[in-house]
Amino acid sequence: MAGIPGLKFVHADAVEYLSCTPTVFDAVYSVWGAVWFTDPDRLLPLIARRLAPGGVLAFAHLGLPGGRQLLIEAAAAVHAAALA
Repeated sequence: MAGIPGLKFVHADAVEYLSCTPTVFDAVYSVWGAVWFTDPDRLLPLIARRLAPGGVLAFAHLGLPGGRQLLIEAAAAVHAAALA
């Protein structure tokens, strides 16, 4: 994106891309994407390995009943994967 040094957007299959890239990210952002359509047991550990220390996984989704619990579980899975 012009005007923002170091900002890069990648449009790819998340599991495939994160499995192959050596890049470490400050943030991983998904809008209506991989977080909801990919097996979290495969995706979240890959994200955790590719995030820099203190990095952020941010994702947007439709508010659903029980959505808060889903967010808590996703955050816990990323944290656990980062410790593994």
